[in-house]
Amino acid sequence: MRESDFLGNCGYCKSREAVDRPTVPHAAKRLDIPTLIGELDRLFAAERLTDAQSLLETSLEEARALGDRSGELSILSELMGFHRRSGDAEAARKACREGIDLVGELKLGSAVSGATVLLNAATTLAAYGEPAEAIGLFEQVSRVYSANLDPQDYRFAGLYNNMGTGYAALGDFERSRAYYLAALKLLRETDNREEVAVTHVNLAQIYDSFEREDRDEQVDLHVSAAIAELDGSPRRDGYHAFTCRKCAPTLDRLGYFFDAKRLDERADDIYARN
Repeated sequence: MRESDFLGNCGYCKSREAVDRPTVPHAAKRLDIPTLIGELDRLFAAERLTDAQSLLETSLEEARALGDRSGELSILSELMGFHRRSGDAEAARKACREGIDLVGELKLGSAVSGATVLLNAATTLAAYGEPAEAIGLFEQVSRVYSANLDPQDYRFAGLYNNMGTGYAALGDFERSRAYYLAALKLLRETDNREEVAVTHVNLAQIYDSFEREDRDEQVDLHVSAAIAELDGSPRRDGYHAFTCRKCAPTLDRLGYFFDAKRLDERADDIYARN
């Protein structure tokens, strides 16, 4: 099974309010990152990916021209997630390398903000065939989070989900399952039904990889749970549409063709309204 088949979380799979922006020394003049993120959200809500890419690339050039290292790091982190979505492996790896280097230059490797950028880089590297390097970064993030955050902090759920994806890419499905289950336990304490759904889809695909008597039963249990979470969510915005779009291909591969088609059609409807 290909590592790219697994559904790791990313910046586009989370409420935008939950994204941890890096805080680093500022240039004399800085980009307005909150306004930039708002414009990105508007473009993503309408699935205008070409425009979003242009905005990110132009803003990255501007941040570098201004010497705004904080803005540069924020944009590189956004580009990592964007290119996981676009499928451009070369551009994704480039953003990861530059972001990892900048975290080091700014001495943010032991800060939660820097670790969050490294988490995004690790998730991207795992998605594009470099799971061994990704696991090392995940472990670094885990140490930083453990030293600075409450064990029940929401950010651990994203870490565990992505570590599950990394281990799945390495073929260690038992360890992957354990991390997905840990993520699910934390996410059940939140109201983010979209991320709960993604985690159930992750688990369904992991169980499909096992040779065990209850494989089909477990796959169906987690697929059914994912669909119930998405159908029961009160959200019908770009974030919900993206999650539907993200889950649909895996449901299709697992044989849930009608549900996959229904989720894709729901995403189409939401994006068309935006």
